[in-house]
Amino acid sequence: MLPRLFPFTLPPKIETDNLIIQALTIEHLEEYHGLCREESTMKLYGLKPHQKIEDTQNTLDVLDQWFRANTAIRWGIFSKNDLQEKNSLVGDIGYWQFDVLRNRGELGAKISLRFKSRGWGYEACSAVIDFGFKELGLQGVDANISLANKASMALVKKLGFQRIGIRPQLSYSTAEESWQDMLFLSLNQRDWQYHE
Repeated sequence: MLPRLFPFTLPPKIETDNLIIQALTIEHLEEYHGLCREESTMKLYGLKPHQKIEDTQNTLDVLDQWFRANTAIRWGIFSKNDLQEKNSLVGDIGYWQFDVLRNRGELGAKISLRFKSRGWGYEACSAVIDFGFKELGLQGVDANISLANKASMALVKKLGFQRIGIRPQLSYSTAEESWQDMLFLSLNQRDWQYHE
């Protein structure tokens, strides 16, 4: 897979009604560590929860390296208007696994347990999908979801993704220490225009 050249030097800020979606930096290390320590959240993504803050620092370093190599872009999702939770880290979201020849990227996101059921996952995904089509010029956005992750399956269906099929043993889960089957879904730019 060839690296995709981003038309910016830092992940640009995206704002929605309730959220600010912006680059994760060292300033967010402690909050991001809190998200990455959530065992049930991380397990849905095939990851072990971070035990030490150095684990989270390493993740931020890798995300920065991937961004500089034009192979991935990851943002933090922050609350904007909630008085009690203003500027709190809600989760993370981004693209990776770019297929430059087919002009596609894979979307992934995590939402902290304390912010579930507010509709913010849908709001963040909608904004980042829109960004992918309009700013990155993607033709399609793909998603690979663990069969255990029922909430994400419902979310992408609501966003208009179409089920393509099961990809056997696609992803290695460090949480389960085994290869996992993944549900593969896809959303094309044309279908997104109708969805909007």
